[in-house]
Amino acid sequence: MNQNDIYRLNERFVKDFAIKIETGIASTPYFEERLSLYELYRPGTIAKYKEFISYVSDNFENVNDFYTKRNEFIANLLADQEYRQEKFGLKGNVLKEYEVSQDNISSADIYKETNLDKVLVSIDLKSASFQALKLFNSEIVRNCSSYDEYVETLTDYKYFNNKRIRSNSFGKTCNKQIYKIEKFITRKVLDVVLKYVDVKDVVCYNSDEVVFVKNDNLDKVIEDINTLSANEGFVFDIEMFYLTKINGISKGFLKHITDMKTKEERIDVCGVSAINMTFVLCALYGVKVVPSYLYFKDNDNFLCKFVEYPKISC
Repeated sequence: MNQNDIYRLNERFVKDFAIKIETGIASTPYFEERLSLYELYRPGTIAKYKEFISYVSDNFENVNDFYTKRNEFIANLLADQEYRQEKFGLKGNVLKEYEVSQDNISSADIYKETNLDKVLVSIDLKSASFQALKLFNSEIVRNCSSYDEYVETLTDYKYFNNKRIRSNSFGKTCNKQIYKIEKFITRKVLDVVLKYVDVKDVVCYNSDEVVFVKNDNLDKVIEDINTLSANEGFVFDIEMFYLTKINGISKGFLKHITDMKTKEERIDVCGVSAINMTFVLCALYGVKVVPSYLYFKDNDNFLCKFVEYPKISC
């Protein structure tokens, strides 16, 4: 592969694996340095990148062949879903049996300063579109138990199974109906939460997540959610977290997370642009801002350099 091929794959890697590195930098000599900085935030990113480059090199004739087959897979996925959603009665269905009430609970962004002094819990519906379709009629997802299994019925290329393709393609048809079914599932979660949490302490209820203020009944909530999951086959992630403000930019938060199943802890950077992410990571991990970190590309793809940059503290 020549350098231009590498640059194209760098950009694909950043987009497909939701790496918060400014996309324009992917086609510059500064990319590997930014990737090394990102490795501090998400250990294993460099190994994943090397594996991706090797996989494309070993399994495709060239980069154009990779893109051609990737586009063919997306087209096949959309065609398969459109056919199955119509055949099994989802297309055009008003789904009255799936209608639920919002109970005047916000569905808006939780990343705001009013939530800074709270310990919060989120219950997230994993692969929400897949679970919604499976609930309506499992034939739509070829009677598969997971999105990964479903993708394997359409392609042998494992790198076509990523979150970007899933979020931009899967569930694109009949999206209103899918949204309604997702909301129906998370309403079941909300009903469990409201047995133990006052409605005023529910911070957010949307189509794939319920977020509420932690109280002494958390163990009971988790127990009942696990029962719901076991009885109805839904898959949830449950996390406890608190937010802290990132100072030096207009909006940005650190989300300090504990996975309630594994007890593993991590930090997510939320509400921060890819351009500012470099400076946030430097502040977070005590890394000096070197001159090469000041480069970025503008909307016309010109390489630019900060005259001054945000002084971050977090």
